[in-house]
Amino acid sequence: MYRSEVYQGSLARVHVSLPGLITAWGTDILLSPGGGIINVKVNGNSVCQSATCQIPTFNYPTAAFFGMSSDTPFNSLDFYYPTSTYLAIDNFSTAVANTQTPGAETPEVCTFLLCAGGLIGLSKAKKLRFLLAA
Repeated sequence: MYRSEVYQGSLARVHVSLPGLITAWGTDILLSPGGGIINVKVNGNSVCQSATCQIPTFNYPTAAFFGMSSDTPFNSLDFYYPTSTYLAIDNFSTAVANTQTPGAETPEVCTFLLCAGGLIGLSKAKKLRFLLAA
């Protein structure tokens, strides 16, 4: 668990730098004392329709889950929190989206039929060779 220090200035924030190609992230987040609103900016920009994404948090020790996924990679996250509070981040997870087409690895029905037909043909040829040899 990451826990920030109580910050008294006007720009209380935690900056998270992510490695390349991260397209999803999620975390449990706490704000103490008493909960409140945490604002999130992604890649230095607001990504929500409002000025920033807002995460409502609960009273300590209850965590709120927040996460995002995107087609474009996340490079950085900025969590802005109220002064005279501290931010705690737990279970921070990242993921990379699957770039393969769904079902691309599944063989087609024709492939199964071709393989089955070949095996049946081999067994018939073996039986025929056995009958001709006798």
